[in-house]
Amino acid sequence: RGRARGVSEMIDGGAPRALVLGLNPALQRTLVLATALHVGSVHRANSVDERFGGKGQGVAAAIACLEPERPPTVVQLLGRDPSRAGERVEEFLREERIDMITGWFDGATRTCITIVSAPNLTTEMIEPSVDVPDEVVDDLLARTADALSTHAALVIAGTAPPGAEDFYSRLLAILVAREAAPSSSPHAAFSTPLVVLDGYKGIHPLLTTGRIDVLKINRAELLELAGAGSASGPAGAETPPAGEQGADAAADEAARRLLCPLGDVAELGGLGQTRRAHASAAGGTRPVDG
Repeated sequence: RGRARGVSEMIDGGAPRALVLGLNPALQRTLVLATALHVGSVHRANSVDERFGGKGQGVAAAIACLEPERPPTVVQLLGRDPSRAGERVEEFLREERIDMITGWFDGATRTCITIVSAPNLTTEMIEPSVDVPDEVVDDLLARTADALSTHAALVIAGTAPPGAEDFYSRLLAILVAREAAPSSSPHAAFSTPLVVLDGYKGIHPLLTTGRIDVLKINRAELLELAGAGSASGPAGAETPPAGEQGADAAADEAARRLLCPLGDVAELGGLGQTRRAHASAAGGTRPVDG
């Protein structure tokens, strides 16, 4: 409740809405085919679209559309090489009026290729991310920590590239230490942002900090996290019952299995019902991401 009040005061005072961690951006290229995609054949695209990619960058773009007067700041790692993919990502973000805190390194920025083919099918081809040098990660972490006090919310979106895997946990440790600072500390008046986690891979260390206010995952991600109905889940995990009602019950049970060990949880029911309500409100039954 106190954090929500602090966030409200910051927004009313004109503070930027969100600091978005999108450490693993990409240059996104979309090719549209008029025909079906056949492996081993030559295809000619009808059209090609190029823009920025990455979960954090997409979140920042959505926020910028909703709050054009208070654009978000995206934190990212970009590579410099002859392809200029990193520079183009930055140019596309600037066109959306998104502020940036960028760590530059010598190397390639990954390119993601989306192929849209008949009948309305999508195929993704994603390049691997390269290793980011320690000194680049450390410098970006310091600049991001400095920016925490001037943003109303912190959004952790997606994965981190090799070399920056512990970036999120290190930043949260800094945040927790500042919030626990004694009254004589320079950080005593530190404004505490709302922390949103939009991801599910390797997030258990982040959840155990007790500093995640909102966990945004969809049902499939929840089941995988809790080991229900996933080949990667722990031994003995139950397969979700068939049918919509059974799947909703499995999602509720998965939430309890995942979150109850982290602390006192009064009520975690209704995840499946909430998902269905959002789908109904959207005019269909397609699963809602989140």
